[in-house]
Amino acid sequence: MAAPKKTPRSFKPKSTKSRKSVNAKSVTRKAAKANDSAKPRKLPKPPSAIEQHVIDKVKAKRTEKDNFYSQSSLSVELGLSKGFIGNVESPKERAKYNLNHINALARIFGCSPRDFLPDKPL
Repeated sequence: MAAPKKTPRSFKPKSTKSRKSVNAKSVTRKAAKANDSAKPRKLPKPPSAIEQHVIDKVKAKRTEKDNFYSQSSLSVELGLSKGFIGNVESPKERAKYNLNHINALARIFGCSPRDFLPDKPL
């Protein structure tokens, strides 16, 4: 006598229950998210006087006619994301130059890192 053939597993249809039934915790989370999105976005604090001085000096060097760099090309030259320079120059963003950035910028522009810093304390 031959062995009975195995039939392939049958496909189980997904549950027919509605996915709308949720517990109370998920409802309160959704309500909290809705309240969070309604709050205005908190702007970062403006750059300090010395940070703004460095930003202005870098922008002046970057936009010189004989040494022009776009924001994205200078970011790529520094090995950073394309939008980094734009983020630094925007008052709405928190990104700032650090000493390593200033040193790399001086190397790119062929000047001293001191050229980006003020002569006297601000």
